[in-house]
Amino acid sequence: MPNPVVHFEIQSTNPEGLHKFYGELFGWHIDASNPINYGLVDTHTDKGIGGGIGGKQDGAPTWLHSTSSPTTSGRLSTRPSSWVVR
Repeated sequence: MPNPVVHFEIQSTNPEGLHKFYGELFGWHIDASNPINYGLVDTHTDKGIGGGIGGKQDGAPTWLHSTSSPTTSGRLSTRPSSWVVR
């Protein structure tokens, strides 16, 4: 698959609630044992991808994704609603 999604991130004003919701809904293991309570997601499958669930100050929940792109620059460029790995 060209440019596959390799990581996802969900940002919310209630990340703890999303940790519980997605953990129960999909059986994901979410480890938020860090100083900023950022939930690292392990989907427990070789067909899915890992990701993260983190907090934000205000506004609607945000979905970010990282995609793989075959370039030689090795840079990370940002776009308004997603990150693209180059």
